[in-house]
Amino acid sequence: MIRAARRWLSRRLSSVKGSDLIRWQLAAIAALAAGCAPKPLETFSFSGTPLVWPLPPDPPRIRYIGKIVGEASLGRPAGLGEALKAVVQGASPPRAFSTPTAVALAGMQVFVADPSHPAGPCVHALDLAAKQISVIEIADGALLKRPIDLAIHGQTLAVADSQREAVFLFGLDGRFQRTVGAGELNRPAAVAWSSDGALLWVLDSAAHEAVAFTRDGRRSHAIGGRGSTEGLFN
Repeated sequence: MIRAARRWLSRRLSSVKGSDLIRWQLAAIAALAAGCAPKPLETFSFSGTPLVWPLPPDPPRIRYIGKIVGEASLGRPAGLGEALKAVVQGASPPRAFSTPTAVALAGMQVFVADPSHPAGPCVHALDLAAKQISVIEIADGALLKRPIDLAIHGQTLAVADSQREAVFLFGLDGRFQRTVGAGELNRPAAVAWSSDGALLWVLDSAAHEAVAFTRDGRRSHAIGGRGSTEGLFN
């Protein structure tokens, strides 16, 4: 359909001259852009038989509502500038997840750790309400290497990077705040906030221990260590 529209516009434009030609060209580009722009989609559109857990007769506690695969899941219509660029240069593929390893939620904000993304290790930040996507790629002045786990408390996002041997704290706007555990962690593999947000627990899989840090980054205490007796991990 788009090819047919282009041929018709090309023939029509060949019979127009001068200032009228410029106006026709602008109108033609806008029309083609509108035809190429994706139509808005519902973020969650699952309409099959309800998938719940546990199954009846137990009251359901979890219900499947849909999936998020990246930018395409936002259903955001292209702006005029994006649509014009798509007409001239071809549409750019939407940013998609590659190897999601963790997810953290704050209202309608969704953060997804993606340590093996082709464009580089990152944390995808999606705002489902605003239909926007951005990426967190840099922490404390350097690129993330293997962001493996995420945890949110209040307005703070904790990102465990197992290769940089530290946990990085960000605001929910993606702005870097501080580094936790640098020089003290070997391979942070998981993070979790205490219920009051006063402590950040970090599972150090290389040290076989769980370490608690205060919100300002001070090591508080740890449990475990490698071994096979009670209180130790392996």
